[in-house]
Amino acid sequence: MKKKDLATIPNLLLKQLDNHILKNINIYEKEGFKINFNCKDCFLDICYNTKDYKVNIITFKNNYYWRMEPYTDSYFTTGMNNQKQDFDLILFAIKENDLLERKE
Repeated sequence: MKKKDLATIPNLLLKQLDNHILKNINIYEKEGFKINFNCKDCFLDICYNTKDYKVNIITFKNNYYWRMEPYTDSYFTTGMNNQKQDFDLILFAIKENDLLERKE
């Protein structure tokens, strides 16, 4: 998703919450995710199998990206196209990270 002059990261995160995340929260909870919005610091706190992940939105070269950490001692980013699948990729990465850590 290309960065627009009037779009701010807090507003974009709220839009994602409204358009995709809250509409699917029951599905996410059934899969084991607990999603909380930290409005003060503008990020999502996602708990999965007792591990906490910080998910926020960043900009890079005039594009918006989802950013999740920790991810195998690093972080994970994926592009944003304002679609549900974009956020679902973050949840998939959290599940994948959980599997990798359990194998170690």
